[in-house]
Amino acid sequence: MRSRSDGIGAPDASLPKGALFSCDQAGLAQLERLSGLGAWAYDPRAGAVLVSARVRDTLGLPDTTEATLEAVLARLVSPKARNLLRARLHNLRMAPVPGQGDETDLAAPLRFDTTIATPSGKLRRVRLRAELQPAPCARVVGTLEDVTHENRDRQRLWRAANIDELTGLMNARAFQNRLHQAVRSGETLALVLLDLDGLAQVGDRLGAAQADAVLREIAAGLSGLVGEDGLVARLAGDEFMLMREDPDPDTAAQSMATRAFAALAEPFRIAASAGFALDAAAGLATRPGDAPDAEGLMRALRDALSEAKRHGPARAAFLRGETRARFEARRDAIAFVQEAVQAGRLRAYYQPKVCFASGKIVAYEALARIMAQDGTISGPEQWGPALDDVDCARRIDAGILAAVLQDLSTDAARLGRVGVNFSEFSLRDPSFADCLLAEIARHRLSPDLIELEVIETVLVGERMGPLSQGFRTLRAAGMRIALDDFGTGFASLSHLRDLPIDRIKLDKSFVLGLDQDPRNAPILRAIIALAHALDLETVAEGVETEAAVAFLRALDCGEGQGFHFGPARPFSALPALD
Repeated sequence: MRSRSDGIGAPDASLPKGALFSCDQAGLAQLERLSGLGAWAYDPRAGAVLVSARVRDTLGLPDTTEATLEAVLARLVSPKARNLLRARLHNLRMAPVPGQGDETDLAAPLRFDTTIATPSGKLRRVRLRAELQPAPCARVVGTLEDVTHENRDRQRLWRAANIDELTGLMNARAFQNRLHQAVRSGETLALVLLDLDGLAQVGDRLGAAQADAVLREIAAGLSGLVGEDGLVARLAGDEFMLMREDPDPDTAAQSMATRAFAALAEPFRIAASAGFALDAAAGLATRPGDAPDAEGLMRALRDALSEAKRHGPARAAFLRGETRARFEARRDAIAFVQEAVQAGRLRAYYQPKVCFASGKIVAYEALARIMAQDGTISGPEQWGPALDDVDCARRIDAGILAAVLQDLSTDAARLGRVGVNFSEFSLRDPSFADCLLAEIARHRLSPDLIELEVIETVLVGERMGPLSQGFRTLRAAGMRIALDDFGTGFASLSHLRDLPIDRIKLDKSFVLGLDQDPRNAPILRAIIALAHALDLETVAEGVETEAAVAFLRALDCGEGQGFHFGPARPFSALPALD
Protein backbone atom coordinates (compact mmCIF):
# COMPACT_ATOMS: atom_id res chain seq x y z
CA MET A 1 0.00 0.00 0.00
CA ARG A 2 3.06 2.28 -0.06
CA SER A 3 5.39 3.16 -2.91
CA ARG A 4 8.69 5.02 -3.12
CA SER A 5 10.66 6.45 -6.00
CA ASP A 6 14.16 7.78 -6.50
CA GLY A 7 12.76 10.54 -8.66
CA ILE A 8 14.10 10.07 -12.19
CA GLY A 9 11.88 12.31 -14.14
CA ALA A 10 11.04 15.57 -15.77
CA PRO A 11 13.21 18.04 -17.66
CA ASP A 12 14.97 20.55 -15.45
CA ALA A 13 15.89 24.12 -16.34
CA SER A 14 18.84 24.41 -13.95
CA LEU A 15 21.62 24.07 -16.54
CA PRO A 16 22.67 27.37 -18.12
CA LYS A 17 20.99 27.83 -21.46
CA GLY A 18 22.48 29.08 -24.70
CA ALA A 19 26.07 28.21 -23.76
CA LEU A 20 28.43 25.63 -25.26
CA PHE A 21 31.01 23.94 -23.08
CA SER A 22 34.24 22.33 -24.08
CA CYS A 23 34.57 18.74 -23.00
CA ASP A 24 37.62 19.29 -20.76
CA GLN A 25 38.32 20.28 -17.17
CA ALA A 26 38.22 23.97 -18.04
CA GLY A 27 34.76 23.54 -19.50
CA LEU A 28 33.56 21.86 -16.31
CA ALA A 29 35.04 24.68 -14.24
CA GLN A 30 33.10 27.16 -16.37
CA LEU A 31 29.87 25.19 -15.81
CA GLU A 32 30.52 25.11 -12.04
CA ARG A 33 30.95 28.90 -11.96
CA LEU A 34 27.72 29.48 -13.88
CA SER A 35 25.59 26.96 -11.98
CA GLY A 36 27.20 27.08 -8.55
CA LEU A 37 27.11 23.27 -8.54
CA GLY A 38 29.52 20.42 -9.11
CA ALA A 39 29.88 19.64 -12.83
CA TRP A 40 30.52 16.48 -14.79
CA ALA A 41 30.51 15.23 -18.37
CA TYR A 42 30.04 11.86 -20.00
CA ASP A 43 30.95 10.68 -23.50
CA PRO A 44 28.27 8.10 -24.38
CA ARG A 45 30.22 6.65 -27.28
CA ALA A 46 33.60 6.32 -25.56
CA GLY A 47 32.16 5.65 -22.11
CA ALA A 48 34.51 8.26 -20.58
CA VAL A 49 33.54 10.30 -17.49
CA LEU A 50 35.02 13.67 -16.50
CA VAL A 51 34.22 15.13 -13.05
CA SER A 52 35.06 18.38 -11.30
CA ALA A 53 36.80 18.64 -7.94
CA ARG A 54 33.49 19.40 -6.24
CA VAL A 55 31.89 16.26 -7.65
CA ARG A 56 34.89 14.20 -6.49
CA ASP A 57 34.49 15.67 -3.01
CA THR A 58 30.76 14.98 -2.91
CA LEU A 59 31.18 11.38 -4.11
CA GLY A 60 34.27 10.77 -2.02
CA LEU A 61 36.39 9.92 -5.09
CA PRO A 62 40.13 10.40 -4.45
CA ASP A 63 42.17 12.20 -7.10
CA THR A 64 44.03 8.97 -7.69
CA THR A 65 40.85 7.04 -8.56
CA GLU A 66 39.74 7.02 -12.16
CA ALA A 67 36.22 8.47 -12.49
CA THR A 68 34.61 5.76 -14.59
CA LEU A 69 30.86 5.43 -15.00
CA GLU A 70 30.83 2.28 -12.88
CA ALA A 71 32.86 3.98 -10.16
CA VAL A 72 30.28 6.77 -10.04
CA LEU A 73 27.31 4.38 -10.15
CA ALA A 74 28.85 2.31 -7.35
CA ARG A 75 28.31 5.23 -4.97
CA LEU A 76 24.50 4.97 -5.40
CA VAL A 77 22.93 3.04 -2.54
CA SER A 78 19.89 1.78 -4.42
CA PRO A 79 20.44 -0.93 -7.09
CA LYS A 80 17.21 0.26 -8.68
CA ALA A 81 18.59 3.77 -8.93
CA ARG A 82 21.84 2.52 -10.52
CA ASN A 83 19.95 0.53 -13.13
CA LEU A 84 17.60 3.39 -13.94
CA LEU A 85 20.43 5.91 -14.32
CA ARG A 86 22.43 3.53 -16.47
CA ALA A 87 19.38 3.01 -18.69
CA ARG A 88 18.79 6.75 -19.06
CA LEU A 89 22.39 7.35 -20.07
CA HIS A 90 22.09 4.50 -22.58
CA ASN A 91 19.02 6.22 -24.06
CA LEU A 92 21.02 9.44 -24.40
CA ARG A 93 23.77 7.53 -26.19
CA MET A 94 21.26 6.13 -28.65
CA ALA A 95 19.56 9.50 -29.35
CA PRO A 96 20.33 11.33 -32.64
CA VAL A 97 22.73 14.26 -32.47
CA PRO A 98 20.97 17.61 -32.97
CA GLY A 99 21.52 18.92 -36.48
CA GLN A 100 22.65 15.50 -37.76
CA GLY A 101 19.35 13.66 -38.14
CA ASP A 102 15.80 13.38 -36.89
CA GLU A 103 15.56 15.27 -33.59
CA THR A 104 12.04 14.17 -32.63
CA ASP A 105 13.34 11.24 -30.55
CA LEU A 106 15.98 13.25 -28.71
CA ALA A 107 16.07 11.97 -25.11
CA ALA A 108 14.72 14.51 -22.60
CA PRO A 109 16.99 16.10 -20.00
CA LEU A 110 16.84 14.28 -16.69
CA ARG A 111 16.71 15.16 -13.02
CA PHE A 112 17.55 12.48 -10.52
CA ASP A 113 17.45 12.53 -6.69
CA THR A 114 19.03 9.59 -4.92
CA THR A 115 21.18 8.57 -1.95
CA ILE A 116 24.91 7.92 -2.18
CA ALA A 117 27.33 6.33 0.26
CA THR A 118 30.87 7.70 0.55
CA PRO A 119 33.79 5.35 1.29
CA SER A 120 33.61 6.45 4.95
CA GLY A 121 30.03 5.17 5.12
CA LYS A 122 28.43 8.60 5.24
CA LEU A 123 25.08 8.85 3.45
CA ARG A 124 24.25 11.89 1.37
CA ARG A 125 21.24 12.87 -0.66
CA VAL A 126 22.24 14.24 -4.07
CA ARG A 127 20.45 15.74 -7.06
CA LEU A 128 21.89 14.91 -10.48
CA ARG A 129 20.90 16.82 -13.60
CA ALA A 130 22.03 16.06 -17.16
CA GLU A 131 21.27 16.73 -20.79
CA LEU A 132 22.82 15.96 -24.17
CA GLN A 133 25.19 18.75 -25.29
CA PRO A 134 24.67 19.91 -28.89
CA ALA A 135 27.12 19.17 -31.70
CA PRO A 136 29.96 19.16 -32.29
CA CYS A 137 30.68 17.75 -28.79
CA ALA A 138 27.60 15.45 -28.63
CA ARG A 139 28.23 14.51 -25.04
CA VAL A 140 26.25 14.51 -21.79
CA VAL A 141 26.85 17.51 -19.54
CA GLY A 142 25.48 17.63 -16.02
CA THR A 143 25.59 18.95 -12.47
CA LEU A 144 25.65 17.24 -9.08
CA GLU A 145 24.21 18.97 -6.00
CA ASP A 146 24.40 17.83 -2.38
CA VAL A 147 20.82 18.28 -1.11
CA THR A 148 21.23 16.37 2.16
CA HIS A 149 20.25 19.31 4.37
CA GLU A 150 17.43 20.35 2.04
CA ASN A 151 16.14 16.80 2.09
CA ARG A 152 16.28 16.65 5.89
CA ASP A 153 14.36 19.91 6.13
CA ARG A 154 11.81 18.61 3.68
CA GLN A 155 11.49 15.36 5.65
CA ARG A 156 11.00 17.31 8.88
CA LEU A 157 8.24 19.35 7.28
CA TRP A 158 6.66 16.21 5.85
CA ARG A 159 6.74 14.47 9.23
CA ALA A 160 5.25 17.49 10.94
CA ALA A 161 2.39 17.46 8.45
CA ASN A 162 1.82 13.70 8.27
CA ILE A 163 3.13 11.94 11.38
CA ASP A 164 1.77 12.01 14.93
CA GLU A 165 4.73 13.25 16.93
CA LEU A 166 4.00 11.29 20.10
CA THR A 167 3.30 7.83 18.67
CA GLY A 168 5.09 7.95 15.31
CA LEU A 169 1.90 6.80 13.59
CA MET A 170 0.33 8.36 10.54
CA ASN A 171 -1.89 11.30 11.52
CA ALA A 172 -5.44 12.09 10.40
CA ARG A 173 -4.35 14.23 7.43
CA ALA A 174 -2.02 11.59 6.04
CA PHE A 175 -4.61 8.86 6.57
CA GLN A 176 -7.25 10.78 4.65
CA ASN A 177 -4.80 11.24 1.77
CA ARG A 178 -3.94 7.54 1.79
CA LEU A 179 -7.60 6.53 1.96
CA HIS A 180 -8.49 8.70 -1.05
CA GLN A 181 -5.52 7.25 -2.93
CA ALA A 182 -6.66 3.69 -2.16
CA VAL A 183 -10.19 4.51 -3.32
CA ARG A 184 -8.91 5.96 -6.57
CA SER A 185 -6.86 2.82 -7.12
CA GLY A 186 -9.91 0.61 -6.59
CA GLU A 187 -8.40 -1.28 -3.64
CA THR A 188 -10.49 -3.72 -1.58
CA LEU A 189 -10.14 -2.38 1.97
CA ALA A 190 -10.76 -3.55 5.52
CA LEU A 191 -10.99 -0.70 8.07
CA VAL A 192 -11.28 -0.60 11.86
CA LEU A 193 -11.96 2.62 13.79
CA LEU A 194 -10.95 2.17 17.44
CA ASP A 195 -12.14 4.43 20.26
CA LEU A 196 -10.48 4.21 23.68
CA ASP A 197 -12.87 5.56 26.29
CA GLY A 198 -11.12 6.90 29.37
CA LEU A 199 -7.81 7.69 27.69
CA ALA A 200 -8.09 11.37 28.63
CA GLN A 201 -8.01 10.38 32.30
CA VAL A 202 -4.58 8.76 31.97
CA GLY A 203 -2.77 12.10 32.06
CA ASP A 204 -4.87 13.34 34.96
CA ARG A 205 -4.11 10.27 37.07
CA LEU A 206 -0.64 9.20 35.98
CA GLY A 207 0.96 12.42 34.74
CA ALA A 208 2.04 13.41 31.25
CA ALA A 209 5.11 11.15 31.07
CA GLN A 210 3.23 7.98 31.99
CA ALA A 211 0.32 8.95 29.75
CA ASP A 212 2.72 9.32 26.82
CA ALA A 213 4.21 5.92 27.60
CA VAL A 214 0.75 4.34 27.54
CA LEU A 215 0.02 5.94 24.18
CA ARG A 216 3.31 4.74 22.71
CA GLU A 217 2.63 1.24 23.96
CA ILE A 218 -0.81 1.32 22.38
CA ALA A 219 0.71 2.46 19.09
CA ALA A 220 3.36 -0.27 19.18
CA GLY A 221 0.76 -2.94 19.89
CA LEU A 222 -1.51 -1.84 17.06
CA SER A 223 1.29 -1.41 14.51
CA GLY A 224 1.90 -5.14 14.28
CA LEU A 225 -1.66 -6.00 13.34
CA VAL A 226 -1.99 -4.76 9.76
CA GLY A 227 0.82 -6.49 7.88
CA GLU A 228 3.57 -4.98 5.76
CA ASP A 229 1.18 -3.24 3.37
CA GLY A 230 -1.33 -1.99 5.95
CA LEU A 231 -1.32 1.14 8.06
CA VAL A 232 -2.19 2.36 11.53
CA ALA A 233 -3.07 6.00 12.13
CA ARG A 234 -3.87 8.10 15.19
CA LEU A 235 -6.80 10.27 14.17
CA ALA A 236 -7.27 12.04 17.50
CA GLY A 237 -6.35 11.68 21.15
CA ASP A 238 -8.47 8.58 21.66
CA GLU A 239 -9.13 7.39 18.11
CA PHE A 240 -6.99 5.01 16.06
CA MET A 241 -7.53 3.67 12.55
CA LEU A 242 -6.37 0.35 11.12
CA MET A 243 -6.54 -0.24 7.36
CA ARG A 244 -5.29 -2.94 5.03
CA GLU A 245 -6.00 -4.24 1.56
CA ASP A 246 -7.42 -7.76 1.64
CA PRO A 247 -9.39 -9.95 -0.78
CA ASP A 248 -11.65 -10.98 2.14
CA PRO A 249 -12.19 -7.60 3.84
CA ASP A 250 -14.98 -8.69 6.21
CA THR A 251 -12.82 -11.38 7.79
CA ALA A 252 -9.79 -9.09 7.82
CA ALA A 253 -11.67 -6.28 9.60
CA GLN A 254 -13.07 -8.62 12.25
CA SER A 255 -9.66 -10.20 12.78
CA MET A 256 -7.94 -6.82 13.17
CA ALA A 257 -10.53 -5.71 15.73
CA THR A 258 -10.19 -8.92 17.77
CA ARG A 259 -6.41 -8.71 17.73
CA ALA A 260 -6.54 -5.00 18.58
CA PHE A 261 -8.53 -5.69 21.75
CA ALA A 262 -5.94 -8.30 22.73
CA ALA A 263 -3.03 -5.96 21.95
CA LEU A 264 -4.50 -3.32 24.26
CA ALA A 265 -4.44 -5.63 27.27
CA GLU A 266 -1.08 -4.41 28.63
CA PRO A 267 -1.71 -0.64 28.46
CA PHE A 268 -5.14 -1.32 29.94
CA ARG A 269 -3.44 -3.08 32.85
CA ILE A 270 -1.28 0.01 33.39
CA ALA A 271 -4.46 2.10 33.57
CA ALA A 272 -6.11 -0.40 35.92
CA SER A 273 -3.14 -0.19 38.28
CA ALA A 274 -3.93 3.51 38.68
CA GLY A 275 -7.50 2.77 39.67
CA PHE A 276 -9.45 3.39 36.48
CA ALA A 277 -10.33 1.52 33.31
CA LEU A 278 -9.84 2.01 29.61
CA ASP A 279 -12.61 0.65 27.43
CA ALA A 280 -12.25 0.01 23.71
CA ALA A 281 -14.91 -0.23 21.03
CA ALA A 282 -14.54 -0.58 17.27
CA GLY A 283 -16.51 0.38 14.20
CA LEU A 284 -15.86 -1.80 11.14
CA ALA A 285 -16.30 -1.09 7.45
CA THR A 286 -15.10 -2.45 4.13
CA ARG A 287 -14.71 -1.14 0.64
CA PRO A 288 -16.70 -1.61 -1.50
CA GLY A 289 -19.08 -3.57 0.76
CA ASP A 290 -20.10 -0.70 3.04
CA ALA A 291 -19.26 2.28 0.83
CA PRO A 292 -17.34 2.89 -2.40
CA ASP A 293 -15.85 6.28 -1.47
CA ALA A 294 -13.79 7.73 1.37
CA GLU A 295 -16.56 9.92 2.79
CA GLY A 296 -19.03 7.05 2.85
CA LEU A 297 -16.52 4.77 4.54
CA MET A 298 -15.84 7.30 7.30
CA ARG A 299 -19.57 7.76 7.91
CA ALA A 300 -20.08 4.00 8.07
CA LEU A 301 -17.16 3.62 10.48
CA ARG A 302 -18.33 6.35 12.86
CA ASP A 303 -21.95 5.19 12.81
CA ALA A 304 -20.86 1.59 13.43
CA LEU A 305 -18.61 2.76 16.27
CA SER A 306 -21.48 4.68 17.83
CA GLU A 307 -23.64 1.56 17.89
CA ALA A 308 -20.79 -0.62 19.18
CA LYS A 309 -20.14 1.76 22.11
CA ARG A 310 -23.79 1.62 23.14
CA HIS A 311 -23.46 -2.12 23.79
CA GLY A 312 -20.51 -2.05 26.14
CA PRO A 313 -16.69 -2.33 25.99
CA ALA A 314 -14.71 -4.59 23.66
CA ARG A 315 -17.49 -4.52 21.09
CA ALA A 316 -16.91 -4.35 17.35
CA ALA A 317 -19.67 -3.89 14.80
CA PHE A 318 -20.40 -3.34 11.14
CA LEU A 319 -23.29 -1.02 10.34
CA ARG A 320 -25.36 -3.81 8.83
CA GLY A 321 -28.52 -5.80 9.51
CA GLU A 322 -29.93 -5.28 13.00
CA THR A 323 -27.14 -2.85 13.85
CA ARG A 324 -28.10 -0.65 10.91
CA ALA A 325 -31.79 -0.93 11.82
CA ARG A 326 -31.07 0.21 15.40
CA PHE A 327 -28.89 3.03 14.16
CA GLU A 328 -31.50 4.27 11.70
CA ALA A 329 -34.23 4.07 14.36
CA ARG A 330 -32.05 6.11 16.71
CA ARG A 331 -31.23 8.61 13.96
CA ASP A 332 -34.93 9.04 13.10
CA ALA A 333 -35.83 9.43 16.77
CA ILE A 334 -33.16 12.09 17.24
CA ALA A 335 -34.40 14.02 14.22
CA PHE A 336 -37.99 13.78 15.50
CA VAL A 337 -37.08 15.09 18.96
CA GLN A 338 -34.86 17.87 17.65
CA GLU A 339 -37.59 19.10 15.32
CA ALA A 340 -40.21 18.92 18.07
CA VAL A 341 -38.08 20.83 20.57
CA GLN A 342 -37.25 23.45 17.95
CA ALA A 343 -40.93 23.85 17.16
CA GLY A 344 -41.92 24.13 20.83
CA ARG A 345 -43.94 20.90 20.91
CA LEU A 346 -42.35 19.38 24.03
CA ARG A 347 -44.89 18.98 26.85
CA ALA A 348 -44.83 18.06 30.54
CA TYR A 349 -47.50 15.54 31.54
CA TYR A 350 -48.09 14.67 35.18
CA GLN A 351 -48.70 11.22 36.67
CA PRO A 352 -50.21 11.26 40.18
CA LYS A 353 -48.59 9.74 43.25
CA VAL A 354 -51.16 8.51 45.76
CA CYS A 355 -50.72 7.92 49.49
CA PHE A 356 -51.74 4.32 50.25
CA ALA A 357 -52.88 5.23 53.74
CA SER A 358 -55.21 8.10 52.76
CA GLY A 359 -55.93 7.30 49.11
CA LYS A 360 -55.26 10.92 48.19
CA ILE A 361 -52.96 12.44 45.55
CA VAL A 362 -49.95 13.87 47.35
CA ALA A 363 -47.51 14.55 44.49
CA TYR A 364 -46.85 14.12 40.77
CA GLU A 365 -44.08 12.90 38.51
CA ALA A 366 -43.40 15.02 35.41
CA LEU A 367 -43.16 12.92 32.24
CA ALA A 368 -41.87 14.09 28.86
CA ARG A 369 -44.33 14.02 25.98
CA ILE A 370 -44.18 15.35 22.42
CA MET A 371 -47.16 16.73 20.58
CA ALA A 372 -47.06 15.90 16.86
CA GLN A 373 -48.17 18.37 14.25
CA ASP A 374 -51.54 16.58 14.05
CA GLY A 375 -52.05 16.96 17.81
CA THR A 376 -51.31 13.36 18.80
CA ILE A 377 -49.17 12.78 21.90
CA SER A 378 -46.21 10.42 22.03
CA GLY A 379 -43.88 9.32 24.81
CA PRO A 380 -40.46 7.66 25.12
CA GLU A 381 -41.93 4.40 23.84
CA GLN A 382 -41.91 6.02 20.40
CA TRP A 383 -38.72 8.13 20.54
CA GLY A 384 -36.77 6.68 23.47
CA PRO A 385 -33.57 5.97 21.45
CA ALA A 386 -33.09 9.75 21.18
CA LEU A 387 -32.47 9.85 24.95
CA ASP A 388 -29.06 8.26 24.32
CA ASP A 389 -28.06 11.36 22.36
CA VAL A 390 -26.39 13.99 24.55
CA ASP A 391 -27.95 16.97 22.82
CA CYS A 392 -31.49 15.52 22.75
CA ALA A 393 -31.35 14.37 26.36
CA ARG A 394 -30.20 17.76 27.61
CA ARG A 395 -32.81 19.59 25.54
CA ILE A 396 -35.57 17.40 26.96
CA ASP A 397 -34.23 17.90 30.50
CA ALA A 398 -34.20 21.68 30.07
CA GLY A 399 -37.59 21.77 28.35
CA ILE A 400 -39.40 19.68 30.97
CA LEU A 401 -37.82 21.62 33.83
CA ALA A 402 -38.91 24.91 32.24
CA ALA A 403 -42.47 23.59 31.81
CA VAL A 404 -42.66 22.30 35.39
CA LEU A 405 -41.38 25.56 36.87
CA GLN A 406 -43.84 27.53 34.74
CA ASP A 407 -46.74 25.34 35.89
CA LEU A 408 -45.64 25.62 39.53
CA SER A 409 -45.46 29.38 39.14
CA THR A 410 -49.04 29.32 37.81
CA ASP A 411 -50.55 27.15 40.56
CA ALA A 412 -48.17 25.36 42.92
CA ALA A 413 -51.07 24.22 45.11
CA ARG A 414 -52.46 22.11 42.25
CA LEU A 415 -49.21 20.20 41.82
CA GLY A 416 -47.66 20.05 45.24
CA ARG A 417 -44.35 18.16 45.09
CA VAL A 418 -43.18 17.32 41.54
CA GLY A 419 -40.69 14.60 40.72
CA VAL A 420 -38.42 15.49 37.79
CA ASN A 421 -36.04 13.11 36.01
CA PHE A 422 -32.74 14.31 34.59
CA SER A 423 -30.48 12.41 32.23
CA GLU A 424 -27.00 11.36 33.18
CA PHE A 425 -25.67 13.87 30.64
CA SER A 426 -27.18 16.73 32.66
CA LEU A 427 -26.28 15.28 36.06
CA ARG A 428 -22.61 14.91 35.08
CA ASP A 429 -22.27 18.68 34.60
CA PRO A 430 -20.32 19.97 37.65
CA SER A 431 -22.52 23.07 37.72
CA PHE A 432 -25.79 21.11 37.57
CA ALA A 433 -26.87 21.64 41.20
CA ASP A 434 -26.08 25.36 41.22
CA CYS A 435 -27.79 25.93 37.86
CA LEU A 436 -30.90 24.02 38.96
CA LEU A 437 -31.21 26.03 42.17
CA ALA A 438 -30.64 29.27 40.26
CA GLU A 439 -33.41 28.40 37.81
CA ILE A 440 -35.81 27.59 40.64
CA ALA A 441 -34.93 30.89 42.33
CA ARG A 442 -35.47 32.78 39.08
CA HIS A 443 -39.10 31.57 39.14
CA ARG A 444 -39.32 32.60 42.83
CA LEU A 445 -40.12 29.06 43.92
CA SER A 446 -38.94 26.95 46.84
CA PRO A 447 -36.59 23.99 46.11
CA ASP A 448 -38.77 21.72 48.26
CA LEU A 449 -41.39 21.75 45.49
CA ILE A 450 -39.02 19.69 43.31
CA GLU A 451 -38.00 16.09 43.90
CA LEU A 452 -34.95 14.98 41.92
CA GLU A 453 -35.42 11.43 40.59
CA VAL A 454 -32.18 9.63 39.79
CA ILE A 455 -31.96 6.22 38.10
CA GLU A 456 -29.62 3.64 39.62
CA THR A 457 -27.24 3.38 36.67
CA VAL A 458 -26.12 7.00 37.17
CA LEU A 459 -24.44 5.94 40.42
CA VAL A 460 -22.22 3.23 38.93
CA GLY A 461 -18.46 3.37 39.57
CA GLU A 462 -16.66 6.68 39.16
CA ARG A 463 -19.82 8.49 38.17
CA MET A 464 -20.98 8.65 41.79
CA GLY A 465 -18.15 10.81 43.14
CA PRO A 466 -18.82 14.04 41.21
CA LEU A 467 -22.57 13.61 41.70
CA SER A 468 -22.46 13.18 45.45
CA GLN A 469 -21.54 16.78 46.26
CA GLY A 470 -24.21 18.09 43.93
CA PHE A 471 -26.82 15.92 45.64
CA ARG A 472 -25.76 17.25 49.03
CA THR A 473 -26.01 20.83 47.78
CA LEU A 474 -29.56 20.22 46.56
CA ARG A 475 -30.52 18.35 49.72
CA ALA A 476 -29.21 21.20 51.89
CA ALA A 477 -31.41 23.62 49.92
CA GLY A 478 -34.51 21.58 50.79
CA MET A 479 -34.90 19.44 47.66
CA ARG A 480 -35.76 15.78 48.09
CA ILE A 481 -33.90 13.07 46.17
CA ALA A 482 -35.41 9.77 45.06
CA LEU A 483 -33.62 6.70 43.71
CA ASP A 484 -35.70 5.62 40.71
CA ASP A 485 -36.27 2.09 39.33
CA PHE A 486 -34.72 0.57 42.45
CA GLY A 487 -33.96 -3.14 42.29
CA THR A 488 -33.12 -3.60 38.63
CA GLY A 489 -30.03 -1.45 38.15
CA PHE A 490 -26.52 -1.59 39.56
CA ALA A 491 -26.69 0.63 42.63
CA SER A 492 -24.90 -0.65 45.71
CA LEU A 493 -26.64 -0.75 49.09
CA SER A 494 -23.83 1.53 50.24
CA HIS A 495 -25.41 4.26 48.11
CA LEU A 496 -28.50 4.12 50.30
CA ARG A 497 -26.24 4.53 53.29
CA ASP A 498 -23.83 7.17 52.01
CA LEU A 499 -25.86 9.38 49.65
CA PRO A 500 -28.52 11.93 50.70
CA ILE A 501 -31.43 9.77 49.46
CA ASP A 502 -34.93 10.48 50.83
CA ARG A 503 -36.98 7.78 49.14
CA ILE A 504 -36.67 4.81 46.84
CA LYS A 505 -39.02 4.04 43.99
CA LEU A 506 -39.68 0.32 43.56
CA ASP A 507 -39.29 -0.71 39.94
CA LYS A 508 -42.62 -1.41 38.26
CA SER A 509 -41.49 -4.86 37.08
CA PHE A 510 -41.86 -6.20 40.64
CA VAL A 511 -45.36 -4.75 41.08
CA LEU A 512 -46.66 -5.69 37.63
CA GLY A 513 -45.32 -9.22 38.11
CA LEU A 514 -46.96 -9.94 41.45
CA ASP A 515 -49.42 -12.38 39.86
CA GLN A 516 -46.96 -13.91 37.37
CA ASP A 517 -43.97 -14.73 39.58
CA PRO A 518 -44.29 -15.59 43.29
CA ARG A 519 -40.72 -14.40 43.89
CA ASN A 520 -41.74 -10.76 43.37
CA ALA A 521 -43.70 -10.58 46.64
CA PRO A 522 -40.78 -11.47 48.96
CA ILE A 523 -38.51 -9.11 47.00
CA LEU A 524 -40.94 -6.25 47.59
CA ARG A 525 -41.24 -7.16 51.29
CA ALA A 526 -37.45 -7.15 51.65
CA ILE A 527 -36.94 -3.81 49.88
CA ILE A 528 -39.70 -2.06 51.83
CA ALA A 529 -38.39 -3.48 55.12
CA LEU A 530 -34.88 -2.28 54.24
CA ALA A 531 -36.24 1.19 53.43
CA HIS A 532 -38.05 1.35 56.77
CA ALA A 533 -34.88 0.32 58.60
CA LEU A 534 -32.95 3.10 56.85
CA ASP A 535 -35.73 5.62 57.48
CA LEU A 536 -36.39 6.00 53.74
CA GLU A 537 -39.79 6.60 52.17
CA THR A 538 -41.04 4.25 49.44
CA VAL A 539 -42.98 4.73 46.21
CA ALA A 540 -44.23 1.76 44.19
CA GLU A 541 -44.45 2.17 40.41
CA GLY A 542 -46.66 0.16 38.07
CA VAL A 543 -49.72 -0.04 40.35
CA GLU A 544 -52.57 -1.17 38.07
CA THR A 545 -54.85 -3.38 40.21
CA GLU A 546 -56.71 -3.14 43.49
CA ALA A 547 -54.92 -6.34 44.58
CA ALA A 548 -51.55 -4.59 44.20
CA VAL A 549 -52.88 -1.64 46.23
CA ALA A 550 -53.96 -3.96 49.04
CA PHE A 551 -50.66 -5.85 49.03
CA LEU A 552 -48.54 -2.70 49.15
CA ARG A 553 -50.75 -1.01 51.74
CA ALA A 554 -50.32 -4.06 53.98
CA LEU A 555 -46.53 -3.71 53.70
CA ASP A 556 -46.83 -0.06 54.78
CA CYS A 557 -45.50 1.20 51.42
CA GLY A 558 -45.83 4.98 51.42
CA GLU A 559 -47.01 5.96 47.94
CA GLY A 560 -47.92 4.42 44.62
CA GLN A 561 -48.27 5.52 41.02
CA GLY A 562 -49.64 3.77 37.97
CA PHE A 563 -52.69 3.49 35.72
CA HIS A 564 -54.85 2.38 38.67
CA PHE A 565 -54.65 5.98 39.89
CA GLY A 566 -55.04 7.53 36.45
CA PRO A 567 -52.93 8.29 33.39
CA ALA A 568 -50.50 11.14 33.02
CA ARG A 569 -52.29 14.40 32.09
CA PRO A 570 -51.35 17.92 31.08
CA PHE A 571 -51.32 20.57 33.78
CA SER A 572 -54.62 22.06 32.63
CA ALA A 573 -56.42 18.73 33.21
CA LEU A 574 -55.22 18.13 36.78
CA PRO A 575 -57.62 18.36 39.72
CA ALA A 576 -56.83 20.55 42.70
CA LEU A 577 -55.03 18.82 45.57
CA ASP A 578 -57.10 18.33 48.70
